[in-house]
Order: sequence, then structure tokens, then C-alpha cells
Amino acid sequence: MGFSKEFRAERAAEALHSCVTHTVVALRDWAACQIDVVGLVPGDVVRLVLGAIIPADIRLLTSEEMLCDEGILTGESLPADKTTASIVGDAALADLACCLFMGTVVQSGSCTGVVVATGGRAEFGRIALGLGEPQPQTEFQLGLKRFSFLLQQVAVRLTTLIFLANLLLGRPLLESLLFSLAIAVGITPQLLPAVVSTCLASGTRALAKRKVLLKRLVCIEDLGDMDALVTYKTGALTEGRISFTTALPVLPEVTEAELFTLGLVSTEADYTHGTVSTVGQNPLDAALWESAQAINFDSSSQQRIGIILL
Repeated sequence: MGFSKEFRAERAAEALHSCVTHTVVALRDWAACQIDVVGLVPGDVVRLVLGAIIPADIRLLTSEEMLCDEGILTGESLPADKTTASIVGDAALADLACCLFMGTVVQSGSCTGVVVATGGRAEFGRIALGLGEPQPQTEFQLGLKRFSFLLQQVAVRLTTLIFLANLLLGRPLLESLLFSLAIAVGITPQLLPAVVSTCLASGTRALAKRKVLLKRLVCIEDLGDMDALVTYKTGALTEGRISFTTALPVLPEVTEAELFTLGLVSTEADYTHGTVSTVGQNPLDAALWESAQAINFDSSSQQRIGIILL
């Protein structure tokens, strides 16, 4: 039943995934055309604009004020500046300013580039293939496996001993065999999987109250055995985005509210229509307009801000 449910869910997910298609403008036969991203091959020249999702690993040919959000690969919250200048020698992924990587998003500008890697050969594709590999067994799973093997040895030896004892006492062969099998079934802890799952599920609820989410149930025991957890804090562990907390005035004649208003006025957003869209804005501007303080922004306060600047 479990296999049937998981198989149907997997088929439904594949059907939904097949309904989503992405296209890209590619140059073929000296003409620009829209093609499906799965049809890209190394050597194709593609054109990307604001908001486009990079369909493959691309080497830039031309770039016009190009900024790319690479947080999905590097964890950095700020977009990376992209240029056509070549990189000499070995460089880290975040330092390859002349390349665009699959799965990242064009934050601003536009560009033209040539496809150098697709699918599993791309950086993002290698990560996706790595996630599909079998997960190594945790120490808890290995300990449970050793305990199960111990129980198996005890059951086999005890069953054999009881079977031989019955034969020596003159019991019928079939009766002795059935009695031994009944003893083996009786000493087998049939509720062990249910007890283990219940205990681990209880641990997940306790961790959820502390805002900790686990994807693998068997990892709870190893997590509880840790004395210290050392991590590198990037966008992989956080939201990967900037948020506004507070404004700290430097001049005594400027209040915190006036300083925040000055920050809103200094952004490139168009607030003359009453509503502001943060799509396409740089992360700093978007963080200011998405904060709770921006709800009370009054465009008429620009006059006071102008006096402060003067």
C-alpha cells in the first residue's frame, strides 16, 4: 500500500512538472527564435533579459548592466555583477563574473551568451544529481541494524536448540518444527518498527516547537547526540534576502522616521501612484519598501526631507 501511494504521488508530480515549460530566445540559422530550454545544446547563443531564469551554464558574450541573483548556488543575498571580462586561472564559483549558471535569475540588465553546459553537466545539475544518490546510513540506522542482527542470531540459535531438544525427547518431527517456529515468532519484536517510528515522530514534534524542521526522520537520533554544531551562515541556512530592521540617525536634527523616509525617497522606485512594486529592484531598495514602516509613507514628506538635505 505504501509503495502504491508513493508511486501514484510520484506520477502525479511528474505530470504536473510536464505541464510547466520554459522557453528561451536562441539564435539559430542566423535568426532569433523561441525554443524550449530542454532543447538547448552546447554552442547555442541565447538572449536573456530581466527576470529570466538561466536555463544552462552560459559564457557571456555581451552584457548590459547585468546583475544575477546566485543565492541558490552561493548563498549570497546580494546579486552578482556580471561582465564579459575573462577570468584567468582557477576561481571560485562566486568569482566567475563572466559566466551565468543554471537556476539563477537575472536581477537586472540583459545579456547574450553561449551555452557551455546543460543538464547534469551544469553546476546546478550536478547538485541535483547528487541529491538523487542514496543517502548514507546514519549512526542510529547502523545501531538498529546491529541490534536487529543480534536478535536474529538469538532467534535462530534458540529455535535450533528447541527443535533439537524436542527431537531428543521423541516429539514428532512436524510438531517439533512448528513449535520451534512459534517460539521464533514469539521472541521477534514485531512492534519494534512502530515503537521506533513513534519515538522519532515525538522528537520531530519537539523540534518543530523550537522551529527546527527535519526532512529525514532517522536523523533525529544523530542530531540529539551532537554536542556542538558548527555551520557556515549563508543563504542556505537563512532566507537569503535582506530585511529592514531599524534606522540609526547620525545627525541630531534628523529623527528615525525622517531618516527612513529619506531612504525611501532615495530608492529608484516609482511611488507617485500610491503603490510600489519591488519586482526588479535591488535588494536594498526592496527591503525598505517591504518593511512595515513603509506602509505609512507619505510622499508629501519629501518637502521636509528636502529642507534637511539643504
